[in-house]
Amino acid sequence: MMLYVTSNGQKSEQYSRAKIWLNATDHSLTALGETGLAIDHGDYKRDTWFVSDFSDAELAAAREKGFRVDVQIPDVTKHYQQQNNPGAAKTTLVSCDKPHPPTPSHFHLGSYGGYYTYDELLDILDSMQLLYPNLISVRQAIGTYQTIEGRPIYWLRVSNNPAINQPAKPQMLYNALHHAREPGSISQLVFYLWHLLENYNTDAKIKSIVDNTELYFIPCVNPDG
Repeated sequence: MMLYVTSNGQKSEQYSRAKIWLNATDHSLTALGETGLAIDHGDYKRDTWFVSDFSDAELAAAREKGFRVDVQIPDVTKHYQQQNNPGAAKTTLVSCDKPHPPTPSHFHLGSYGGYYTYDELLDILDSMQLLYPNLISVRQAIGTYQTIEGRPIYWLRVSNNPAINQPAKPQMLYNALHHAREPGSISQLVFYLWHLLENYNTDAKIKSIVDNTELYFIPCVNPDG
């Protein structure tokens, strides 16, 4: 699953779930990768087929090289969004005997099949700072660095004095979304941030962590997706 980023006024390219048929000779997985398609994520049966989510341009490139393409889900963006509808089928989670913290009151699922879009993530980080300015800093870009597509990578700090660096304190770094199709890591990190912020005044362990440590967060290492 990808974290898609769109801007106002621009039509995003449609992505489809497709099975691309392979063989052991001229239409191998290696040959498919040479067309420019990402082959590091997906379902694969050796020398038979490869299934993943592809853009219209990627599918056109595969067809141009003679690959047989069977589209299974024409619009995966719509498909993922519908998964978060109240009437959608729910997956039963395996029970766990470990204690699970209550869901923070501000935590909610995103619009993209339960996951967050990039803009939703930034809005959440800004909301955290507005609600808890004494615990979390304003998100800031890492220097002047920009990604290939021209986006900054943001960081923020959680401590009992988040506006300043306190070098005498131990420091810890958390980050998420190294790979485009792993948005669950962002959800986990957002959950953890809300857990810290909401329980600082009532949980002695959390207060001790925040008071005696500088916690740094890079919520999205790969904003280009």
